[in-house]
Amino acid sequence: MKLKFKPEYLASLDKFAEKHNVTREQLTEKINSTLENIEKFEIEIALAYGYLPFDEDFDVLDREVVLERKAGFASCIRFETIRKEDTENWQEFFDYKNQEYWKQYDSDRWYPFPEVMPPEPKKYLVQCVYTRTSEKVLATADWKPDGYWFCHGDEHDWDPAYADEDEDIVAFRPLPDFYEPEAQE
Repeated sequence: MKLKFKPEYLASLDKFAEKHNVTREQLTEKINSTLENIEKFEIEIALAYGYLPFDEDFDVLDREVVLERKAGFASCIRFETIRKEDTENWQEFFDYKNQEYWKQYDSDRWYPFPEVMPPEPKKYLVQCVYTRTSEKVLATADWKPDGYWFCHGDEHDWDPAYADEDEDIVAFRPLPDFYEPEAQE
């Protein structure tokens, strides 16, 4: 599925393309190739706020059209944001991207963090590595909608020897469902 653009937006793309000696097709291809590689948190931003900015952390080469290369320099156009009001199928497109993300997610395996972000805010089993001792431990943590972990610890599993130690979450996986005894016949 591709994002469909409103005629007014396409007209503005045509003017921009003409001014910079590129085609509308080159520009829309950059938009579509950028949107192919978005992450779960970007889908959430798009659905919540109706726009999607791409900052310098996003792979710039995926967003650029090179206009000219000369004497070791390149003149480029960079795609930086897309807005709901410029499209005809924003909600449908990002709902689809969200569903596609979930299809790829396998709840029976570990995912490296931060390379993979949790797909939804909820409690996960996490693998932590203590920075000072390199000891690995398992714990539970909540992935918050704002994109950070909140780790849990009860009094009975808190060891004062680790009170001043930082831990890094290096992997996560969903917690299994609660045990339900099978009905006896």
